[in-house]
Amino acid sequence: MALAVQADHALEARPFGRGGQAQDGVDVVAFFASQPAAVYQAKRYEKFTASDLHKAVLAYAGGSRPFDARRLVVVTTADVRDTKVDLELTRLREQHRDLVIDLWGRQQLSDMLFALPDLVRRFFGEDTMRVFCRPLPDREAQSESSSATGQRVVEAYLTRLGSYLSEGLHELVALTLEDQDRSERLSSTELAAWLRAGRHVQVAGSSGTGKSHTLAHAALGLAQASWLPILLRAGVYGGRLEDSLDESVAPFTPQTADFLVRAGRSERLPVVLLVDAINECPVRFQIG
Repeated sequence: MALAVQADHALEARPFGRGGQAQDGVDVVAFFASQPAAVYQAKRYEKFTASDLHKAVLAYAGGSRPFDARRLVVVTTADVRDTKVDLELTRLREQHRDLVIDLWGRQQLSDMLFALPDLVRRFFGEDTMRVFCRPLPDREAQSESSSATGQRVVEAYLTRLGSYLSEGLHELVALTLEDQDRSERLSSTELAAWLRAGRHVQVAGSSGTGKSHTLAHAALGLAQASWLPILLRAGVYGGRLEDSLDESVAPFTPQTADFLVRAGRSERLPVVLLVDAINECPVRFQIG
């Protein structure tokens, strides 16, 4: 309830029902001045899976939907950085377009509480607040620490992304790519090198022709060439690019995409955004 008020700026938040009553997937309901109510589910799991997310959303979206909420927030203290969870969240958002579905896991809660020392003090005590919400070091020390941290973050991200892309990825089957006027041709095996010159490209083709496979190889090739690739599936786009970028990098780093990009630039790594499955972008955000 406190997070709904402090982090979401609700006018009022209160628990819904009591033990033994049917709650239809609602633990807390929050009310706002100029928007519909939001409902929250609290899940105390040590491990949170895609199946857990599916059940949590279905409990509300498939029920009577108390308060006619337009936003459902699933909250858990477990780590939600999992590719299967990310994909299930994307699928559920597409399935329930009339409902904004958010997932707050350990990292999201940590980021929120860091900026809310009074809330940390209230629930965890003064000592915890002083350690958890400690002041930032002086500017010079902060700069040195930030540089070292940024380098480690980038290295860890590239390692995890490379492992993820390589797992089960069979050898690249060469395709011939040609421009819209058919005046220039390029083998898909050369796409990563072609992009390294700072070019932009949109690869179009029928479903099943190998576009995603080619893009995965291109991302891997760029990462191995000391680029910083961010691979985004258009289906996760929810109206705010920064949120979609954060979701895309979340399986590989606890940092935000903005932090990752700034760290990459400080290490003189070119940054490239690769967008896959544009046809999966939610219809309400498509143009034309």
